[in-house]
Amino acid sequence: MANDTIIAHDAYLAFGGTVLSTRYRTFSPEETAETVDTTSGDDDYVTREVTVIDAKASLEIVLPGGTAGTATWAAVKPGNRGTLEWAPQGTAATAVRHYASDAVCVKRGKPLNYRDVTVVSIDFEVSSNVVDTVYS
Repeated sequence: MANDTIIAHDAYLAFGGTVLSTRYRTFSPEETAETVDTTSGDDDYVTREVTVIDAKASLEIVLPGGTAGTATWAAVKPGNRGTLEWAPQGTAATAVRHYASDAVCVKRGKPLNYRDVTVVSIDFEVSSNVVDTVYS
C-alpha cells in the first residue's frame, strides 16, 4: 500500500524570490469562500452563493544569523509584494506546486527570547488565484 502521508521534510517555500524553507517550522495556507445569503420565499434552508475566494498564509521560521537573517527579514517587510510559492514535497519533477502570483506580506514579528533561537512569524494575504500544479 502506498504511503500518501506528506512529511514536509523536503518542503520548498519562497516569497518574492527569497527562499524561506531552509529554516521553516510551520506553514499554514488557507483559502476561504466568501458567500452571500440568497434565501428567499418559501426556502426551507438557507441558500448561499459564493462571491469571492480569500486566501492567506502564515509562516514561522527560525531566523538565520548574519547577512542571511538580514536578507530574510528585509524580504518579509510588511507591504512587500511578490509570488508566494510552496511545494510540500520539494521541487523535483512531478512534485506538487502551489503558488499565488500576487501576495503581500501584511505582518511580521520577531520576539527575542532569552537563551533561545529567534522564531519569526509572518502573515501573507493573497490577491490572485492560488494555482495548483506540478513541477515539470
